Amino acid sequence: MKLYTADLSPFAGRCRMLIYFKGIEKDVAFAAPTAALGSAEWKKINPTGKLPALITNGRLLIESEVILEYLEDRFPDPPMRPENLEDRALARLLNRICDLYIFEPMFPLFGQMSPRQRDMAIVEPNLAKVMNGVGHLEAFWPEETGPFVFGPACSLADCGVVPTLFFVDRILPAFGVEDPLARHPQVYSYWLAMNKDPLASRVISELQRGLDERRAKAAG
Repeated sequence: MKLYTADLSPFAGRCRMLIYFKGIEKDVAFAAPTAALGSAEWKKINPTGKLPALITNGRLLIESEVILEYLEDRFPDPPMRPENLEDRALARLLNRICDLYIFEPMFPLFGQMSPRQRDMAIVEPNLAKVMNGVGHLEAFWPEETGPFVFGPACSLADCGVVPTLFFVDRILPAFGVEDPLARHPQVYSYWLAMNKDPLASRVISELQRGLDERRAKAAG
């Protein structure tokens, strides 16, 4: 089984986090994309041109949610779906909030990182949407929590939320929003706890490494 991944991909980061918490690294080989994302050569592997991509039993699986569900079914121990049906639904909801209300408006901001070439007509509405999205996470955060979303064990929700919060924490200060998570106490407390967890912090460190490499390339 082979997972095409990259340090800076939040969606590949979701898959790596599940793999680490399940202890199945020996079953899933990591590989870098064979060509630039979106290129004709890479589309020979993944027609969408994106990451992550999982090759298993001769088949291609794409989209992080699909890959997470597949790995959860194939390697059910330890379980990463909450036992309670409502909590399972909430886990899916939190990940949808990350996708639709945080990442979707955040992607236009990536092209606005340079203050000298910044279009505020793009920045201002999308920045507000990202912050509203974090507020949605706070609003739907489960009452009984800690240190992970649903208590003492990592779940599929954590796999989606941790990479998302990394980008909120690292990218928004470039637009003048200092400590963007601190105004949401439950989410912020969770983020601090994840930075102390050995496996979650491993994913955070990988994302940081990818971000550092991207910034160094842009500066050079």
